[in-house]
Amino acid sequence: MLPILIFAVLLIWGIIAYKIIDYYFLFSDNEPEIITENPVEKKRKLNKIENNDNSLFTESIERNPFSFAEKTIVQEKPVDYIPAPVIQREIIDFTINGVITGSGRKLVILEDKTNNSTQFLREKETYKMIKIIKIEEGQVKVKIYNGTRDIAVQ
Repeated sequence: MLPILIFAVLLIWGIIAYKIIDYYFLFSDNEPEIITENPVEKKRKLNKIENNDNSLFTESIERNPFSFAEKTIVQEKPVDYIPAPVIQREIIDFTINGVITGSGRKLVILEDKTNNSTQFLREKETYKMIKIIKIEEGQVKVKIYNGTRDIAVQ
């Protein structure tokens, strides 16, 4: 009788060990379920029981408690490199021909060569993407896009 019990215990523990090794180390020929290809099915069922004024909900989960759940693997795919967008800026060809001073005001004579127009600008005025920051006797401080430049004027 004792050898039969020992054999039965070893057989049961052998089956449990085989299930654990098969689950964690994937020695079986079964392919694991891939989430992206097969959607996960709902295995829950709701039973509604109504009592007079109160509503009660019971939930029963249908699964086998004596087996491991199927292991799911998320399939990862590398993403292609997306370059940063390049902002196209208009190239402005301009010259500063001089400074007009009189009665406490200073004006800059700016000639735009892209459309052959002449502009008279005060401090802190903007033409296209050119902003006049400061007008001094021999130079004009100009901000073009995000950079500042000092331009000498005669």
